[in-house]
Amino acid sequence: MLNDLITHFFAQTGYGNPSKVAMKRVTSDAEISMVYEEARIAEKPNITQVVAGSGVTMEFKADMSNGDYASFGTPLAVSSDFNAADVFVNRLVCGR
Repeated sequence: MLNDLITHFFAQTGYGNPSKVAMKRVTSDAEISMVYEEARIAEKPNITQVVAGSGVTMEFKADMSNGDYASFGTPLAVSSDFNAADVFVNRLVCGR
């Protein structure tokens, strides 16, 4: 019975309630770094991704952590400053 319960619990196809979880996931290797962080329950995530290789770097950031799932809030400001908070950055840098 316990095995059936565990199998049923982990075999679901992937829906959830993002307002009930706080998590951080870091994935990286030599060419890519991805971070998904939802630091507080009901807070929207901060997502960063950097892909670097062969003299080209792609940087993506969507910092939505200033808002929660109860309200839509204001749209993210578009910026080229990767270190700024509460911004959306999507840039390609050549020659690094």
